[in-house]
Amino acid sequence: MFELLSTLITLDIASTLSPGIFALVIVLLGGKWHAKSRALALLIGILLVGICSSFLGFRLGNAANPEQGQNQISALIDIGFGLIFIFFGAKVLVAKDRKIKTSSVDTGKQIIKWLVLGIVLAATNFDALFLNFTAGKQVGQAIGIDFWEKILLLVFNLIFFILPALLPLAVVILFPVIAVKILQKLNFYVIKYSKYLIFFLFLLLGLMFIRKGLVFFI
Repeated sequence: MFELLSTLITLDIASTLSPGIFALVIVLLGGKWHAKSRALALLIGILLVGICSSFLGFRLGNAANPEQGQNQISALIDIGFGLIFIFFGAKVLVAKDRKIKTSSVDTGKQIIKWLVLGIVLAATNFDALFLNFTAGKQVGQAIGIDFWEKILLLVFNLIFFILPALLPLAVVILFPVIAVKILQKLNFYVIKYSKYLIFFLFLLLGLMFIRKGLVFFI
């Protein structure tokens, strides 16, 4: 259980580091026309993608028949996942910061547009999507916990996946007076240091999965 939780926490923390989405929601909440409604629509779109990704990962984990323990195929899959994590980590470290243009959509008055945009942004945010999918897979193949405990873990995964959009909205609702200053300062540090933290977490996850796979062959 401890190993599962440590893996999930690492996966979930890494999946929250989406500075582009975080910055976009801050821009939205600074607008004058139904700012909270548009941010909420964007959040719902991201949530829908997260639910689909987490469910697919969960189904794959269940299909692996975890009761039989690790086998050669699952060990190779773990090694493959580890290599993918290391690749993504290196890619994030050398890639330019992803910028999301807001000028063309910020004047739109249809909430449905922001729902669709949330779906598109989440579906193309491959790093976070892969992390969420992997977390769902880990829950699906977990042994020794019942169905409802797995559901709680999946909800836990989803909260972290949508946190870049959920956190700014929650701060504005709970602390409307000081929200702008808090979010702007937080956004500065997220944009400045997130790629290094993502690289470290992806490297750590990659090594964890490779080690897990190699143990079977040693």
